[in-house]
Parts: sequence; C-alpha cells; structure tokens
Amino acid sequence: MLGCSYKFIYLSLILVFIRNVESVRCGGYSTCGECMQDFSCVWCQDKQYYSAPRCISRDSPTTCVSTVDVSSSMTVVSEMPLELVSGSFTQVTPQEVNLYLRPGKPVNISLTVGHAENFPVDLYFLMDLSWSMRTSRDVLTKVTQDIIQAINQKSDDVKLGFGSFIDKNVPPFTSAISEFNCAPDNPNCSPPYSFYHQQRLENISPEDFKKSVMEAPLAGNVDDPEGSLDALLQSMVCVDRIGWREDSRKLILLFTDRDFHFAMDGKLAGILQENDGLCHLNDTGNGSGYYTKGAIQDYPSVGMISRIAQENNFIILFAVPQEYKQVYQGMVDMIPGSSVDILSKDASNIVEIVKTKYDQITTQMRLSPGYNKNIKTRLFSSCSGATLEERSECTDIKIGVPIQFTLEVTSNTCNFEKIELPIALIGLTDKMIINIYPQCKCPCEHVETGISEACNNNGKLVCGACQCNQNHYGRLCQCYGNNMDIQSGEELCQKTAGGPVCSGRGECTCGICTCHTDTRGIISGTFCECDNWTCPKTRDGLLCNGHGLCECGSCTCDPGWSGQLCDCPTQDTMCVSPYDGEVCSGHGHCDCGRCVCHEVEQGVGIYTGRYCERNPVSGFGACEEVRECVECLNFQSEEQEDDCSKCMFQTNIIEMNTTNIIVNEGVTICSFVNKNKCSYSFTLGLNLQGVPVVNLISRNGKVEVCGTPLAIGLGIGAGVAVIVIGILTLLAYKLCIEINDRREYAKFERDLDMAKSAVNQMPNEIYKSPITKFQNPTYGK
Repeated sequence: MLGCSYKFIYLSLILVFIRNVESVRCGGYSTCGECMQDFSCVWCQDKQYYSAPRCISRDSPTTCVSTVDVSSSMTVVSEMPLELVSGSFTQVTPQEVNLYLRPGKPVNISLTVGHAENFPVDLYFLMDLSWSMRTSRDVLTKVTQDIIQAINQKSDDVKLGFGSFIDKNVPPFTSAISEFNCAPDNPNCSPPYSFYHQQRLENISPEDFKKSVMEAPLAGNVDDPEGSLDALLQSMVCVDRIGWREDSRKLILLFTDRDFHFAMDGKLAGILQENDGLCHLNDTGNGSGYYTKGAIQDYPSVGMISRIAQENNFIILFAVPQEYKQVYQGMVDMIPGSSVDILSKDASNIVEIVKTKYDQITTQMRLSPGYNKNIKTRLFSSCSGATLEERSECTDIKIGVPIQFTLEVTSNTCNFEKIELPIALIGLTDKMIINIYPQCKCPCEHVETGISEACNNNGKLVCGACQCNQNHYGRLCQCYGNNMDIQSGEELCQKTAGGPVCSGRGECTCGICTCHTDTRGIISGTFCECDNWTCPKTRDGLLCNGHGLCECGSCTCDPGWSGQLCDCPTQDTMCVSPYDGEVCSGHGHCDCGRCVCHEVEQGVGIYTGRYCERNPVSGFGACEEVRECVECLNFQSEEQEDDCSKCMFQTNIIEMNTTNIIVNEGVTICSFVNKNKCSYSFTLGLNLQGVPVVNLISRNGKVEVCGTPLAIGLGIGAGVAVIVIGILTLLAYKLCIEINDRREYAKFERDLDMAKSAVNQMPNEIYKSPITKFQNPTYGK
C-alpha cells in the first residue's frame, strides 16, 4: 500500500508539472492565431478578462467563460463508388479529400479498397543471362504456357515481356580479353552487356515468347556481382519501350544466381557520373535495344530503385539461390511490395514461384501513406471481421470483396501552405490524394470590427483582445506614445503605498500590471498578488485535497466539501453505521467525515471503533449492535410484536461444518443468550457495498441451544484434560533432566578419582629420558 501511495504522489506531481509547463508555453502566445498553433492551448475571448494571458492551457483552471478552440475538419472532393467488376475499375474510394488540420488534432478518414476482378496484368521477365544461367533460360522457355495459365486463373488480360542483363562491359567487372569472359570455342557466348530489352509487353503466344527468350544473348563476366540494378531501373523507366500500361498490375520477375552491384561500385571502373534515372535504350529493331550508358553512368542506388518502384506502382519479385536470399532480403525490406523467393539450381520451380507470388499479391491489400515530416499518419482496419487494430495490410482477402480502412492524419505544425499526401495501394495505380491545409486561424480574427469603446476608442477588439492604432499601446490601448514607459504610473500598480510594483511578480504598463509567467502555475490579480499554487496541500501534495480550486491563496471547495483544505465532507453519510443505520451507532457525532465517540454512560471509558460500535464495558462491539435485529428476525414469538423494519439486513442460516465460518477474513463470530434463555451464535461481516452479512449458525438443524449442551460439557472436559496432560508432561520432562544431570555428575567424579590415582603410573609411550649412560669397557680391569 505504501508503494502504491508513493506511485500516486509521483504521477500526480508529474501531471502538475506538465500542466504548469503547458500554462507557461501557452502564455507566450499573443494572438488567437498563434495560440491555435498549439493543441494544448485555447484562447479566452472574454472582454473583461485581465487576470492572466488570454492563451491558456486547456487543462488549467480558469475563470474564462468563452474560449476559442479550433478543431480540424475534412471535406470530400471526389468520391466515385467502388467498381471492382467492370472494365473501368475504381479500387479505392474516396479518391480525393481536403483536410484542414490544427496541430495535434487528428482527423479520421474512412476509405474502402478492393481488388478488381479480371484486372490487367503486365509481367516482365528480367533474367540474368550470364553463362551460369543458361539452364534457367532453357527452363523458362518450356514453362511459359504453365505460367500464362496460372495467371489466367485470376485475369485473362495478361501481357508478357522479356529482358536480360549481364554487367557493365568495363574492367574490372569484365575482362578486356574477351576469352576471359567467354570460352573461345563457344560460339553462343556474346560480349557482355548491361541490359538488353528483347521482347515488348504483348499478348504473345507461348511459342513467340519462347523464340524471344532463346534469341536473347548469353554472355560472361569475371566478377561475381551482376548489373541487376542497371537492368531493373531501365525496365521501369523505359515505359513506352517496355510497353507498360497505365492501368495494370505491373510485375517484374528478376532471376539471377549472383549478388548485385549498387551505387558507388562504378568508381572501381573509374565511372564517376551518377545515374540520372532516365531511359537510355538504343533501337536494334522490333522494339528491342541495349542500355547505352552502362560504361558512362554509375549503378543506381537501392533508394532510387525503391522511389521509382513506389511512384509507378511496380511489384518486384526476386528469384535467387538460397545463399543469396539474405542479401536480396535487405533490398526487399526497402522496396514496399517486393519479395524474394528461392530459385532451385535447375530453375524447375519458376512456375511455382510465379503462381505463389501472384496469389499472394491478389489476396492481400497493403496501403502505403506518403511521407511528410510535418504529418503523422496511422492506419486501422478490421480486415473483414477481424479485431480492429492498427495495421496497413490485410491478407487472405477475396478478389471483388471491399475492405474498410480508417486513416488517422495529424499535423505537428502550421508552417506550410499546402501538402499533397498520396495514399497508394501497393501494386495498383489507384490512390487517394489528401490535400492538407493548416487550420491555425481563429474565426473571430476574420470578423470586421470598427473602433471599439472597450479599447478606449484607440483600437479594434479582435477575439476579445485590443489591437491598438498607431501611437497607442497597452492591454486596453490606454497608453499613448511609441515607447512604453514602464515607470509611468507605477503608483497605480502598487497595492499599498510604497509597496512592490505589481507585487514583484509583474510589469507595470501604463498603470496596469501585466503578470509574469511562472512554471508553478498562473499569477493573477489586479496587482499580481494572486496565484493558484500557494493553497494548503495534503501530505500527498494535492492542492485543496483535489476537491476544490486554488484561488488567490485559499481553497474554494467543491460542493459537498468544506474546510481550509477541502478535506471535510459536509454530509454525515461516511459516519453512518452499517450495523444499525445510526450516525456513529448513536454513541458519537460526525466531524469531518469521522466519528468522534462519546463516553460510556457508566463513565468508565469511551466507545471505540470506526462507527463507535465497541462498548469497552460489554466488549461485544458490532455484535451488540446487530444483536437486537438478529433476535427480532429469528427468535420473536407470535405474541411479540417488535418492529423489525428498522433492521438493515437479513439473516441466513449455515451449518456448523461450513468452512467459511472461521476462514473468511473480516468475519466475527458472535454468541449470545436470547430471551428464551437459549444460546445462539452467528457470524458478522460486511460485503463490498458495506452492508452487514449475518449468518446464523445451525447445529444439527437447530439455531439455538437450550439447557446445558453436551458440546459445552465435552469442551470443558477436553480443556481439563489438556491442562492435566500438560502438567504431567512438564513433570516428566523435569524428571528426565534431573536423572540425566545426576548421571553426568557421577561420571565426572569417577573420572576425577581415576586421574588422581593414575598420575606417573601409566608410562607414556612417546616419552624419552634426557639422561644417557655410557660405561668404559676397561673400567675396573
């Protein structure tokens, strides 16, 4: 509980600090338009509002009655209905909206999208035709019919095209010695090239497509990475040469078995000119052509590829060996709508790749909002019945079934005139255009007003504030001159003669105090003598106990509260005993929401307990308070006419073996003898609503026991038995200790006698005498 209290205090202090910071920030705006640039601020347009800055925090306490709080809004410019089955497709609605955004105030746009049935498909095969890919080329020619059939399941309007690439034909990417690029005995190996567009997108037969693929030249190079990005860029920007249709699903399927070169790699060959992102194909007849700037311009960057793909709604599918999948995955992560799949060594899974990826494209819908640093967007959708959550993509959808999205748009500034934000459908040409305009002007600023008496006929009243004419200044245009004389009229800004100007917390302008801003709150008053933070606080740091407003150093309490700290409820409801319905159980009076208990009638103490329900003489407490009602409700005879209507509870009957009699926390067991001279017991507790819960205890179906019950006799006998057994146990323990001590002492005496008698009688095995005797063998002879 203590930890929770500290957390509450900490969070409260943070909230107060945030509000104070907002108040200071808002107070720095001088016009209504400037005030509207901050979402946390509102503008006070009361004419007689002089106590504080007019731009105030929306969460700060204030005396202002009329405030200006401009909201964001939306108008729909174009909203053609969704059309997913006819030849003229509309796959998103609305198509264009205008948003008028105030910073920090979002607008939600509901849009509907869907995949059209039989939507045109342009599929361009872009194949690495270095010598190691010759097998893949042959496989592609064999499975063309299968690829067309797979796509025809979703659309019968399919156009196919084909192009190939190797690498820049400059060292060190290729060798100046042609034999190093291709074996001299191989007549089918051509000189290296960056990109060759072979077949324009057309409704071509499988036989014609096979012929175009087989005519594409195989070539070789000397380094591992290939010129994939050169070819990819040209295949996207050469719109007319490739034959891309404006309203179609544009797919590029790139096959390679190697890594790729990217921007700055051209420096290895001395190529310093960056890629211009334009089409550079010559004409070799029948619409085909080679990329002519391969040896002049550097490789494009992945960022350029991504930008062009998004702007023109290309879907790029990479088919690469397992060992290069991670390399291409890095590029896929930067190009929305693209994907990478594993190409088998013999390229036998080309059909499966095309079919799987096309199914995936036509069963998912992904929206991509444009980016602008001043705008924040969030997308939400339930995706056909799922839970509404923030997401930009729905999967497992059906062609021709509309999907609902909600787009939340928020601006963070007013420093722009217009922003055009596209919301693109990945892989489709349809998009929604959002025209965003700043909503940072107050309606009252556009109202034509003449010279106002409220401004001393020296200015106009705009949004409640005076805009002074030339040579006048001051809050009410009451001052004349070009320069404000702060010392002028200082005596009018002193609360007492000789006292501090504006209480030392403001500036005197032409006899009127302009109060300073303060991080702790708002300074106000004619002489800046008031503030909203110096009122009494609770131990938790709450002003006015959270039940009132701090006005000029004192608390103005909310209804139902009183006291200097607004900590005393004016009602006695908090002192009403739930047991008998009386204020403080009739044994005290209510003071500030707490019971003040009186003395007991006998004068031997005072009542205790939250509701003064405990009598120190009887010791029964709450049990005594409910006893009368319990007997009235359960033991009243027909002849008795006691009124039980004052009882605030009903009693229940429970058996003695009910476990919750003794285990429930907050439950008391009460026992009394009723008017029938019979004993009874009941449990007493309070439920969550504070209402007494009384359960009369039944023993073998009887709620009262008359006479001397067997249980009492058994209880007394058991108590005596416990006492006797305890005494016998203590005596036995004492006897054991005494016997043990006597044995130990006797043993000690025997050991002591033995030690005395054995001194120097028992030889020491390790003892050696220090005396050595020698005898002369000739002595005595």
